[in-house]
Amino acid sequence: MIGKEDIHPIQGEILRVLLFKPSARFTDLNASGISNDHFTFHVKRLVELALVAKDTNGQYTLTDTGKELANRMNTEEDQMAIEKQAKLGVLIVPVRDNDGVREYLVQQ
Repeated sequence: MIGKEDIHPIQGEILRVLLFKPSARFTDLNASGISNDHFTFHVKRLVELALVAKDTNGQYTLTDTGKELANRMNTEEDQMAIEKQAKLGVLIVPVRDNDGVREYLVQQ
């Protein structure tokens, strides 16, 4: 499992940006304004760790693993902190009987 020690603060900032945006271009991810070579290194590292993916349009998105990690990040502090316990998700499935036919409403 990937932990805080595996993620550089710049990589944490990239994850934080993608947590609140469904996709972003390279220039949109570089909020700290570091050099392109340095920033490219960090983006490539996140792709290698399978936390970020690049689509055919050049947009970067979080992978499922990246979403899981980013959801555990404390986004309210200046320093990146990853909580040990992931945030809980709840699934509510309403059921009704419609003239003898059981109907379910499910949302992911």
